[in-house]
Amino acid sequence: GVCLVPPAGGPRWRCVENIHVSVARPFSLELQSIQPFLAALESHLPELPAARLRLSFRSLWQFDSDTSPKRFLALAAPQRRGRAVVDALVRGVDRAVGCFGRSPYFTDPHHHASLAYTDRGDEGYEEPRELRSLDGPVTVEVVALHCRVGGRVNVFPLTRPA
Repeated sequence: GVCLVPPAGGPRWRCVENIHVSVARPFSLELQSIQPFLAALESHLPELPAARLRLSFRSLWQFDSDTSPKRFLALAAPQRRGRAVVDALVRGVDRAVGCFGRSPYFTDPHHHASLAYTDRGDEGYEEPRELRSLDGPVTVEVVALHCRVGGRVNVFPLTRPA
């Protein structure tokens, strides 16, 4: 588990429900486009060769959302192999999103595993910044891509059974 203890007088951090690595920006679709989008997403996701996908992170970062007043505390900078896998997932999602006229993910994304968030209040947007390096790598196992559509979460397994 992760325990976050804010400094006295600091922001109140809320743990995310599930640690996750974002591979797309939020966007909207018309109702009749949802099922075709989910089919396109499934067809564009890469097949990953491993039975398990593990991402190792070596630093703790702060990221601000550019679409909401949220500030995130996250593990960042996955090691080389993990970054290549996440890049492949982003490219697959970008192709599916592009089929529906939506913008791709960031051109130079800062891949990270979100741990907690807070409302930054009146503070303006800040560029991502490293808070500290970790003593050793923290490993996160990724098992599926989740695509939230309204209140429903569609799950796309990313790895084949062992």
